[in-house]
Formats: sequence, C-alpha cells, structure tokens
Amino acid sequence: MAGRPLPMAAAPTLPQGLSLTHYQDAEVASQFSMLARLGADVLTQFDPDVLSKRFRRYSGWALHLVATQDAKPVAFKLGHAEGESAFYSWLGGVAPDWRGHGLAAALMQAQHEWARAQGYRKVTTRTRKDNARMAQINLAAGFVETGLLTKDDGRVMRCFVKSLV
Repeated sequence: MAGRPLPMAAAPTLPQGLSLTHYQDAEVASQFSMLARLGADVLTQFDPDVLSKRFRRYSGWALHLVATQDAKPVAFKLGHAEGESAFYSWLGGVAPDWRGHGLAAALMQAQHEWARAQGYRKVTTRTRKDNARMAQINLAAGFVETGLLTKDDGRVMRCFVKSLV
C-alpha cells in the first residue's frame, strides 16, 4: 500500500496498532480496487459504479485511510475539491468490528487538518436524513446544519458546513 503518513500538528488518537495514511489525486485513483472492496464491506448502500463515475467527474481528491498493523484497511474518509475554497467530504466508513473506537472522528479530524493546510476555507458534507449517528458526529466536529436537499432519486440529505478559518 503506497501513500504516506500524514504529518499533522495534533495527530488524531488511534487505537494501538492502527496507522493513518494519506493519498492525494492520482494516488487515490490507484487505490480504487481497495476502496471498492472496503466500501462494500462497511457501507450498506455502496455502489462501486458511483465511485468510479465520481472519480472521473471531480478533481482534487484526498483519501485518509486507517489500516491495521498487517496493512488491512479498516476505515476511510474520502473527499474532493469543491471550488477553490471548499473541500467536500464525500464518503467514509468504518469496518463493523472497528466501530465505537473513534475512527470516524479521527479520520474527520485528519481530513479537516489536511484541508486547512491546503488552504481550503470550509468543509461541506451531506448525510442521509435518517443517518442520525453521522449527523451527531458532524455536529460534534463543529459542522452547522444548513438545510435539506432532495436528490433526484428522492433521498433526502442533511447538508452541513464547517469553517476552517
């Protein structure tokens, strides 16, 4: 697994034996197969075709990946540029056996610190209206809910924004 450890002012706390690696742009695309497998393992409504289409449509990708000592991925946070000053935190997940250990919050912290260091002024995200746990994590991380969005397929999404300045 390529990538590089992520230098940060205040590294997120991870359980012993886990490491955090960062990938950017073309490196993210090189991790597509692994992301497709991990996404299918951790997300109930994961579609690798959506992942593939989104990779082609957007640029400025960043992936933060938590792996075990034996290099097995157990959690990820994926996002991309949304204009020059905003970063969109698109997708993330934690393997069922690793939930409840603070990995989602640690990945979010790492992603936001990375985005701030890149000069982004805010992070935006959306979550399904019925995903109360993710909404709680977003609010605890300093996001503000900005409204609801109904997607073409009828799903209602809660929209959030967080200032990085």
